Amino acid sequence: VHEYSKSGGVPSMVSGTPEEWYRLAKAHVENAKAHSGESHWSDMKALNDLFQTSDGAFYQVDDSVVPAFTLLRRSQDVDQEICEITRDKRAAHFSHYAVHISKTRKEGAGPEDRAEIASTWVAEWRSICNWTEVIVPAGRN
Repeated sequence: VHEYSKSGGVPSMVSGTPEEWYRLAKAHVENAKAHSGESHWSDMKALNDLFQTSDGAFYQVDDSVVPAFTLLRRSQDVDQEICEITRDKRAAHFSHYAVHISKTRKEGAGPEDRAEIASTWVAEWRSICNWTEVIVPAGRN
């Protein structure tokens, strides 16, 4: 899970053993049953609830994913500062919020434009942040 917040972060499980995927799936189902009276309950709300009720012990938050809103709100263009911010990251998460607050070149962009915005941004990032080495943070293989 990435993008830590007080509520537990954005629920995007990127990797795990089969047992961990099963544990998470089972916890989601049990959590949904416990909140069956809610008018709206989602995987995000469930993971946040599981995180909060476990005092942060339910899952590990990984900082190898950079929230794209920190990149898109800086400016329209990728620069060397963004290259440094992303240097040891494995991915950027283009959330609805990131697209909403971004300084993109597309006027009136919304969540439905995430794929286009992300593709355009990554292409620019590749052309500016031309890494010749891959850096794997300590403890990650």
